[in-house]
Amino acid sequence: MKIFNTILFLFLLSLGAGRGLNAQIVNIESDRLETEKLGWAGFIDFGLDFVKEERDIVSLQNMVHIQFTTEKNLYLFLNRIDLIKTDGESLQNSLLEHLRFNRDIGSIFRAEIFGQIQYNRIIRLKMRILSGAGLRILFLDKEWIKMNIGALYMFEHEEIVDGEINRFHRMSDYLSFSLKILSNLSLGSTAYYQPRLDNFKDWRISSESNLLFKISSKCSLNVQFNILHDSRPPAGVVKTIYSLKNGLRLEF
Repeated sequence: MKIFNTILFLFLLSLGAGRGLNAQIVNIESDRLETEKLGWAGFIDFGLDFVKEERDIVSLQNMVHIQFTTEKNLYLFLNRIDLIKTDGESLQNSLLEHLRFNRDIGSIFRAEIFGQIQYNRIIRLKMRILSGAGLRILFLDKEWIKMNIGALYMFEHEEIVDGEINRFHRMSDYLSFSLKILSNLSLGSTAYYQPRLDNFKDWRISSESNLLFKISSKCSLNVQFNILHDSRPPAGVVKTIYSLKNGLRLEF
């Protein structure tokens, strides 16, 4: 009976998720696979919505995550694409590619190095290139809950659609946790705080939460809520953007 109630809850929630705003939130930590398996692992997220009104509206979301793990190192690659089209006209496009390297330097410490490139039409971002490094700390490690905190420096180069170019030095601090609710139901959430080092009034906060319901050992229903707040966004872009999406996750 409990499993039936869980399935019903997720089904009803997913029905409402398709009408959420579709925003590109950069939150790598929530997409990391916490696994003791060595070697290759990964997953593919896929979401597709079709609405027939006065115009045909198609929304597509796709993410590919690949990671390779050794006893000391972790190599991670992530690719995200979001696309909305109506009658063949593109309304929103966004692309994200991310590379990350982690190395264990103790029982609870990991060194991290990363690079990223991003394009996002909805926030008028022509290109954003990030690179940085820092420490990740395993704060809590239980069978039913894991919690990590991280503190990283990053250099940011961004080009806005109107030709504006910015180069900033930022911190990228995060808190993440994964919670096992049932044997087939888990919740993961991460919050980032990214202030400019030369001007702490210019900051971004983002949060991503994923509710995963396992349909089988390799397939899960994924309900995701994202929110991003930028204290100083490009001209013409709102400060707060959020999205609620649902889709399928296939692990390998």
